[in-house]
Amino acid sequence: RQMCIRDRLVDAVGEQNLNLALSFKREGQVDLARKCILRCAENNNNFAAMFRIGYALRFGGLGLQFDVSLAIEWFKKAATNGNPEAAALYG
Repeated sequence: RQMCIRDRLVDAVGEQNLNLALSFKREGQVDLARKCILRCAENNNNFAAMFRIGYALRFGGLGLQFDVSLAIEWFKKAATNGNPEAAALYG
């Protein structure tokens, strides 16, 4: 039971961090948005953030260089963590 509560807290923090990153992006603060999204993906295991990194690497965005092989790695991580969009792009 305690693990379940911890998982919910991690998910909530991850979602808040992703929302913060997206607000930075809307405000034109792309570097800050990229840093927040990367932190959210790496530290909070947030599959939506993983997908966004993969998408930015594959199709452009967040100031990241195109890197298809790295994009596939991020899509794979997101798909493994339950993101259906990433699974469609990865698989």
